[in-house]
Amino acid sequence: MAWGVDCHVWDDAIDWAYLAKKNYAPVHDWEHDGIMTTWHEEEQLEEVFDFCKRHATHATGKEPILHTLILHIADRPDEDRLLALYAGA
Repeated sequence: MAWGVDCHVWDDAIDWAYLAKKNYAPVHDWEHDGIMTTWHEEEQLEEVFDFCKRHATHATGKEPILHTLILHIADRPDEDRLLALYAGA
């Protein structure tokens, strides 16, 4: 779930990297090693965290997401605020 300015670029980069890993072959089996990406450029970060915690599931739609990694790329750290927002979502 990409968020922020031009976050669709990160979403596309991850999709293209996955396709390159698969040698651009058709992807049929999302159940085992597929990847699903979303971008949320027009949403508040709190909404993205809420979506992540309450609505996102494994690509099969059958399994919950068990682990979340927050990757913050910016010119200054903001770990405490981000973790507090995620905890409150």
